[in-house]
Amino acid sequence: MLPPLLRSKYPSNDHGRIPDFLKAYVLLNHVEDDCERLRILGKDFSKDNKLRPPSDIHAYMPGVGGSGPFLDPSSVPFCEEITSKMDIITQEFATVLDHLSNDESDGVGFKSLTSMNYQSGWSTLCTHVNGHPSPTFPSHLTPTLSEILSKIPVAGRICGFNRQMPSSGIMEHTDGNNMWLTLQVPLSCSPGKSSITNGGVKRTYKVNEPMLYDTTFLHSTYNEGAEDRVVLHVDFWNTLDMTADEIMGMTYIYDLMGMYRGAMY
Repeated sequence: MLPPLLRSKYPSNDHGRIPDFLKAYVLLNHVEDDCERLRILGKDFSKDNKLRPPSDIHAYMPGVGGSGPFLDPSSVPFCEEITSKMDIITQEFATVLDHLSNDESDGVGFKSLTSMNYQSGWSTLCTHVNGHPSPTFPSHLTPTLSEILSKIPVAGRICGFNRQMPSSGIMEHTDGNNMWLTLQVPLSCSPGKSSITNGGVKRTYKVNEPMLYDTTFLHSTYNEGAEDRVVLHVDFWNTLDMTADEIMGMTYIYDLMGMYRGAMY
């Protein structure tokens, strides 16, 4: 049903590699044989690359991502805009924390999104849910951040503030979607004590210094500092390798998939 719905919604768009994505999505979620998965993924993945395991991929568009575990943040314009305004964003975050501490917060707060997050001392205060602004997040308290995020093609995973408690970390894993990139900019952390390892490369978090990375590589985090590590976390469609039409079409498809799952459950 998705191809005709897409053509009906955007009849004049160049749908690019979206048909290839749809075909791969069906196949990847119905095969278990590693050789068959590698055939579907083609030259973008290799059985010899243990740091970017093809067995984890469940959503795939040919030719997207994979150029390396970490990317140059300056290659994405809004990364620089966020970084240049981190002092203001940090002040807005403090205002949100004050809001959460009173009785008018309406249950909004840091939450563990999966059992892995809960066990690893990691939680998120979401500004967006499934790629769209969260109706419960007090965006009126973060006008600068909200304006920037409104111009970003936020993807359907996480967008918000991530908190990693002291002496805790996230186990090694991948996120299984090669169409999304992740930007993290720390608001607070113990100097030299909080890090992320992605694709075998370890980077240490520094306040206001952005990290841009590809989560199809195996990655893990650890905070050995005495204070919480808090980062602004933005998952977004890969604007480096995808066209505007592809991003628009994929956003629509993921919205439809979310509506379907909601109706099923």
